[in-house]
Amino acid sequence: RIVIRDDLPQLPARESVFTTNALGLRGDDLDLSGHTALRVLTLGDSVTECLLLSDNDAWPHRLQEELTGALGRPVWVGNAARSGEMVSDYAAHMRLLVPQIAPDLIVIIAGGHDFQAALEESLIPISLDSPERLAAFAKNLYSKPNLEGLDASYLGFMWARWQHPQELDMTGFYKRMRARRAALPKLAELPDLTDALDVYAANLDTLIEGFRQQPKGTALLMATHPSLWKANLSAAEAETLWGGYTCLDCADPHYYDYPALARGMRTWNETLLETCQTHDVPCLDLDRSIDKQLGNFYDDAHMGETGARKTAAAIAKFVVERKLLP
Repeated sequence: RIVIRDDLPQLPARESVFTTNALGLRGDDLDLSGHTALRVLTLGDSVTECLLLSDNDAWPHRLQEELTGALGRPVWVGNAARSGEMVSDYAAHMRLLVPQIAPDLIVIIAGGHDFQAALEESLIPISLDSPERLAAFAKNLYSKPNLEGLDASYLGFMWARWQHPQELDMTGFYKRMRARRAALPKLAELPDLTDALDVYAANLDTLIEGFRQQPKGTALLMATHPSLWKANLSAAEAETLWGGYTCLDCADPHYYDYPALARGMRTWNETLLETCQTHDVPCLDLDRSIDKQLGNFYDDAHMGETGARKTAAAIAKFVVERKLLP
């Protein structure tokens, strides 16, 4: 159970139910021994994980409904996304998780946490050629609790988990992070991120290289990362923000103003579009498909029920029009 106990701007008190199936994925159970339904696997960060949305409201589940209706045959969508993951993690999933699931289609919304990692100077190039490196990724990706690390204080998070192991209270996180951003001055310009963009493009190459190793008939759909960031935000929109920082849990973080964040996120999205074009990989510009307004988003990039519905509809339409599923 994920709870918001007090009414917050654009986050009224609520409780969502987050479950995983026997495979550890968010979604219906799947019998791996048969292939009676078309299989879709979603990878991504917290925007795909949809932590504050109950199972049936998360956009991957709604995508399952949209595709089943549009194609007239059973479709299973399994959601393997987790907060904080980025392209290097998806590249490891491509080699470790994807062969186990054998999906017909892989859907990845990429770039959000890669951009944030660049602001924190923690985006690094990856190589997954050695078994030792893959084993290290496997240990990191598959041995942690699903919701670990979402509190800005790790010790506080673990204490809360010990007291209420089946409940994650996000109220304090949103209050604290929004208040911290609001109280500190904002930088108008991003640092030079040219090297970080090169790393992002190289990691995308590694991800796509791993996809090329999948069996013939497996399709990949990449999508740009949507966000609320834009040149001009209303006061109501601005008070929902908490991202765009130089460090999550430190004494002296710096924050960037939303016009700078909007320019940076768009640059990351354009890099994804260019990389997909180079590799002939279908790419949906989801960032331009979801209006940057409250109602679709409840903070910097996370979507409420309305935004999730629009995301599922946009992806389903693209999948059907491009015939990415048989």
